Amino acid sequence: MTEVFQIATPQGVRDMTEEEAAVFAAERVQWAAAQARREIIEKMTALERTITDRIWREHARGSAVVMRFPPITAEDGFPAPDPRDGKTASEYIAWVDDRIAALRDGAGL
Repeated sequence: MTEVFQIATPQGVRDMTEEEAAVFAAERVQWAAAQARREIIEKMTALERTITDRIWREHARGSAVVMRFPPITAEDGFPAPDPRDGKTASEYIAWVDDRIAALRDGAGL
């Protein structure tokens, strides 16, 4: 005879087998992780917008000055162009926003 467990669910107490209870628990853990991830993403987005807005207000509004930066050292140890080089501050902010959006799209966020 299969052992039955009484499990509290959002819909009330249900009788479940051990396998059903394990599946239910796994689904609840995934749901909780998804909620936490959503909150983290919302906080990250708000922070990115705050930083971008502050940079825009303080340094970049209407800036037509082209920024110049020397090459940086990439992870592989070779020089790589600095992404800010040759852009105005406004263009760089737009580039950062585009990269963030692309990363989110690629990660399925």
